[in-house]
Amino acid sequence: MHSEMTTTIDLNGAGEWSLDGIRYRYARYAEDLGVSLPRQLEPLRAAQGARKWIYPVLEQVLVGLKEGDLACVAIAVDLVCSDERFTFGKIFKDKAARGLRDADLADEQVGRIRQHAVRQLERGFVGPEFRTLAQLVRRMGIGELRECVLRIKPAGPRVANYVPYFGSLEA
Repeated sequence: MHSEMTTTIDLNGAGEWSLDGIRYRYARYAEDLGVSLPRQLEPLRAAQGARKWIYPVLEQVLVGLKEGDLACVAIAVDLVCSDERFTFGKIFKDKAARGLRDADLADEQVGRIRQHAVRQLERGFVGPEFRTLAQLVRRMGIGELRECVLRIKPAGPRVANYVPYFGSLEA
């Protein structure tokens, strides 16, 4: 008799972006921010024959972001400010930046997002997902970082496009 080995494919990231890492961070934020009804972050699962898939729990975080869950908002800010790469990371960072446009952000969170965007420009790291981050910063305003942006020497055509874009934003 031939028995198939079960293969589980976990599409969550590693480390702080793993299933356990996100659940831990959510629990900590929910407690710190006084979330009255913390959500249970359960990833979708699927199976076909001997293969099982665990889908990214970040999908559930994005749902919470849309619903105004403060812990999910905090995780979304962490996500857009993260330089770590992981499976579907670009897609989730883009979706998080879009969702944060309508979120009620604390001043500290706004500052972190602005600083991250400027650091990306300074390093010349503006991948395709940077566009959504730039739109988020446009909505928030550039704040006290405007002069810093105007001093950046563009390290490529994409950066050259975004420096005047950010420089034209109101504080």
